[in-house]
Amino acid sequence: MDKRLLAPAVQAFIREHEQDDPGQLMLQQDRYPGLPLKEIAGQIKARKKAAIKLPAWYNTPGIIFPTGVAVEQASSAITAQYKAALCQGNSVLDLTGGMGVDSYFFARQFKTVTYVEKNATLAATASHNFTELRQENIQVENTTAEEFLATGKQNYDLVYLDPDRRPQSQRVVGFADSQPNVPALLPQLFAVTEKILVKASPMMDISRAIDQLNQVAGVVVLAVDNEVKELLFLLEKGFSGSPLVRCVN
Repeated sequence: MDKRLLAPAVQAFIREHEQDDPGQLMLQQDRYPGLPLKEIAGQIKARKKAAIKLPAWYNTPGIIFPTGVAVEQASSAITAQYKAALCQGNSVLDLTGGMGVDSYFFARQFKTVTYVEKNATLAATASHNFTELRQENIQVENTTAEEFLATGKQNYDLVYLDPDRRPQSQRVVGFADSQPNVPALLPQLFAVTEKILVKASPMMDISRAIDQLNQVAGVVVLAVDNEVKELLFLLEKGFSGSPLVRCVN
C-alpha cells in the first residue's frame, strides 16, 4: 500500500479531480510537482468503478483502492450482501480475501471473520480499509490458503473461497486450474468446517462443477439486473443427495 496516498492533500486532490481522465492526468506532472500522479490516477480510475459497485468504499474518506484487477474482480456490494445472508453462525474463514469486500459483508452478519490473502500489498490495503470502514471484527492473515489450513487450529461455521481464475494472467474456468485448487483442498477444508461456499465464474459448467466438488447441497445462479454475475456452490460435509439449483435475480 502506497502511504503517500493517505496524505490529506493527496486525498483532497483525488476527490477534486475524480471526474478527470486518469490518462490525461498522468501527463501533467509538471503542473503538479510533488504529487504521485500515476498512483493518484489509479485511485481515480478505481473510484469510477466503485461509485456504483462499492458505495461504502466510494463514500468513506481515507479508503485506498488496490491497483491492478482487484477492484474489477471483487464482488459487488449487492452480491456480497446476498452471500453473507446465505448462512448463519459465528465465524467465517475467507481464504481468498482479495480486496476484502466479501469479508466486510460477512463481518456484518457473523461475529468474527478471518481474512486470508497471500498478496502482502492487498492484505495491508484491506486491513487499512477495514479500519476506515469501522469493521473491527476481521482478523487479517497474510499467507496462502494452503499454509493457513496447515495450521488447522480452529473450526469455522463457514469457509468461503473465490478462487483466482487468472493465476497465470490467462483466464481459466475450471476449479482445478484456479488458485487455490478447491477440489484438491476439500479434505483440509472439511477438517475445519461443515459448510463451504465457493464462488465461480458464470461461465462455469454447473454439472461439471458439481462432479468436481462433490458434496454440493445447493447451487445459486446469481444475477443483478438480469445479468448473471456469479455462480455459488454450497458444500455440506457428508451430503450425498441431488443439489437444489436456484436462480436469483
